Amino acid sequence: MTIAAAAPGTVAVGEEPEGFFDGERFRLEERSDAHHLVSADGLDVVVPREWLFPAEAVAAEEETYVTSLAWDETVTSFPIGGERVGLHLSSYAIAEGGSAAAAAGRDLYLLLDPASGALFRGLDLGESKGRVRVGGCFAAWFRRVFVGDVDCDRRLDLAVVEERISCVPVEEPMVGAEPEQLVTLERPVLARSALQWHRAEGEAWVRAERLDGRLPCMGLLELPLQGIVKSPVDFVLEGYRRDPMARP
Repeated sequence: MTIAAAAPGTVAVGEEPEGFFDGERFRLEERSDAHHLVSADGLDVVVPREWLFPAEAVAAEEETYVTSLAWDETVTSFPIGGERVGLHLSSYAIAEGGSAAAAAGRDLYLLLDPASGALFRGLDLGESKGRVRVGGCFAAWFRRVFVGDVDCDRRLDLAVVEERISCVPVEEPMVGAEPEQLVTLERPVLARSALQWHRAEGEAWVRAERLDGRLPCMGLLELPLQGIVKSPVDFVLEGYRRDPMARP
């Protein structure tokens, strides 16, 4: 999805500038000592372990169906102003077997100063994507991320749109029951949030709730999917579109 500013107060659909998102320049390389951010032009920087494997996430995953910490080698880079580069790191894993059909992943956004090699933890979205089936109902979540300048300071900010399929209890007539009886079933409900802005401040993107829903001063480009073909929400929705009575 690409939206470009056409005039003050209006937006128009536009094309992504050629080469704005680059999935080839950088990669995340796992070595025996650590994960390294490397580039074709010789950059080699260690990504702190606590950024990729937060202690609370590692502890929490002892009780989960699948890990959310399987980091992909691919890194998407994009210019953010002031000669700095934004970097999108992504993880995703799908459980092998099991009726839960679980999957989970994370998204981490770093800031890089290519001249000095300094790397900063810009925005951690945590477990930002996944799916799980419980009691016959599929829940799923995904955070789409957009790049744009929301405050007209010529530094690119990040906007998050959260999509979520939640399973809510609904009372429905029991099929074949006489007299009619009600049974409580879990049914899926889809919700999407407004643009949730994170302003570029210093070495990070900081949540700015007062700007939620606002269109940017210039350009709104959606970051491409990374390490997945479709979002978990789209995966679940496709199953329901094929057969509304199905349980994908």
